[in-house]
Amino acid sequence: MTERQTVALIIPYYGNIPDYFDLWAESAGKNLNFDFFLFSDLDFQVSQYKNIHLINLSFPKLCSKFKQVLGNDIILNQPYKLCDYKPTYGLVFSEYIKDYDFWGFCDIDLIFGNIGHFITSEVLSKYNKILTQGHFCLMKNDDKMNNLFMEKYKNVRDYQSVFHTRDSCHFDEGGTIAFADEYDTSIKLFFDWIYFDVDYNSYQIFRAEKELCFVWNNGKLLGYSDNEDDVQEYMYIHLQKRKMFRNFEGVRDRYYILRDEFIADENLDVCSCLSFPVDSRKKKSFQKSIKRKLIKLKISAVKKGRIKQIIIRRKNHFRIERKYPVTKENREII
Repeated sequence: MTERQTVALIIPYYGNIPDYFDLWAESAGKNLNFDFFLFSDLDFQVSQYKNIHLINLSFPKLCSKFKQVLGNDIILNQPYKLCDYKPTYGLVFSEYIKDYDFWGFCDIDLIFGNIGHFITSEVLSKYNKILTQGHFCLMKNDDKMNNLFMEKYKNVRDYQSVFHTRDSCHFDEGGTIAFADEYDTSIKLFFDWIYFDVDYNSYQIFRAEKELCFVWNNGKLLGYSDNEDDVQEYMYIHLQKRKMFRNFEGVRDRYYILRDEFIADENLDVCSCLSFPVDSRKKKSFQKSIKRKLIKLKISAVKKGRIKQIIIRRKNHFRIERKYPVTKENREII
């Protein structure tokens, strides 16, 4: 029998507490074999969860922590820039993860299912890197993987240029660690489409042109299309920072995730949720909001010379999709 591996996820977070943070915390708290270290100056209510550890730390003090390890000349000018530094967490937060076999990072605009159903002890024993995206990634806690971000590969953005620009370069999922396995045979990468990444531009949630309804049921996350027989279990759903409404307060043992809302209603079932008509007003409002954001991003990109960064990021995204295409084999119905 494979010995259980220990895992620590590191999450520095600054800004405003997301509207559905309590749902994220409840879903993370159900995964007792995975520890979450949340660094923030916000008043997150997580004391009821044994595996979520809140470390009070101001953003200036956090920046000093990074500079002590990576050099005083690095640029960490705003919380969003932390995306570029995620691959360094194994070094920067070494005192917190020293007793763990794996460390990683994740976002809080997602809802977890049963992580251990997908990332088993067998997977952790066989691989030293788990997944590639910025919203969830794990790496073996050893010298090689903790220093992996320092490697330099052809056609991949290197850490020196990223850490010395004010621009956000998305180094977490478009830099060295994302493609290391292509250049280094000692990197054993586990990747499968065990998560669902909601389309940022789409009001409705689709898979293979069918709209999905998700159900979180006491720590398990299921995605349905058509009917209750067409079901897929997921490790988590990434909601891409979209504004989510809900018809209940606090946490529940069971609720539905549909388009832009969380719904808890004992009189509802999957089929009725899937048959909900699209609210044209809400969809129009969503599309206007996305359009404004995209225009704002494009103007900012032109003004700050970020066009090249956007092109590189999109190329890297397509690179991952080509390398790991979605097929029937990795979308099996459970």
